[in-house]
Amino acid sequence: MPYKVNGVDIKTACAHGELTALWNVLAEDNTTIPTILEIYIEMSPCVKCTSALNNLLQPNQEVLYSFLHPCQVEQWKAAARQRCAG
Repeated sequence: MPYKVNGVDIKTACAHGELTALWNVLAEDNTTIPTILEIYIEMSPCVKCTSALNNLLQPNQEVLYSFLHPCQVEQWKAAARQRCAG
């Protein structure tokens, strides 16, 4: 994803899905994250994302997920393959 430092376009950066989603919200509004009551992601956030979500979201906002990271990666892959197969 493209990013800026002090308003200057810099190359691109990679981020996990939950942070990419919040980044895109900030890019559109450019000042604050709107009130988010719940967030759904397919896998539980990693340690870094959990820390970032705790810093970016208001207290008591719920993060919902279907699979535990890293112990249910194979189950997540199987569910994704089944879903994509139609």
